[in-house]
Amino acid sequence: MRNGIFAVFALVMCGSAQAQSDDISMASIIADAERYVQVVEHEYGQQIVRMELDLISSTKEAFRTLSGGLEYGIAAFGDQNIKDIDLKIYKFVNDQWVLIEKDNKREKFAMVTVRPEVTAQYMIEISAYEFAENKHVGHYGLMIFHP
Repeated sequence: MRNGIFAVFALVMCGSAQAQSDDISMASIIADAERYVQVVEHEYGQQIVRMELDLISSTKEAFRTLSGGLEYGIAAFGDQNIKDIDLKIYKFVNDQWVLIEKDNKREKFAMVTVRPEVTAQYMIEISAYEFAENKHVGHYGLMIFHP
């Protein structure tokens, strides 16, 4: 699942409407999210179970219970103000958050896959690692999906 959908995220980012948008508008991140939804649901037949769009200036956290036995795709993408976005996935084990997966490539999108053995609580950390010149905030999208 990862390789096919990862390639699609790269293609969507190349054809993104982001550069045409106003710096403070959410229009570009909404347009990109709409394209991702079309690809993930219609071309890959995945079910999106969570979608989030928000501002980010450094790091944000999201929490989700993931069901055992399913393979999840977790993707984050940034608008024109974000040059590099990273993802880290943590599982709550023995009263602490343990890093289990990450994507810290230098790209304006990040994606990981997680296949929990049992249903458990997970923390998703989204980091805007680098911004465009003279920018200190941007919009990001977070998408969680599975077959």
